[in-house]
Amino acid sequence: MNLLDALHLQGFGAKLLSGDSVDDAALQAAFCGPGERLVAWVVCGTPTTPGRARPDAPSKPRLSDWA
Repeated sequence: MNLLDALHLQGFGAKLLSGDSVDDAALQAAFCGPGERLVAWVVCGTPTTPGRARPDAPSKPRLSDWA
């Protein structure tokens, strides 16, 4: 997360991809040695459009006082 934060603060767009995007046997063989496993990619670049809020972002606080 700190790497993503640092990239964003420098004006780059960045995201972390995991799961099926790195779970390919050919990719594992190309990038990993014996006993290693690729678990994620960090993809970064210069954004062409400004960022936007996710459509599923909560509109109300998730925290509340307990009674």
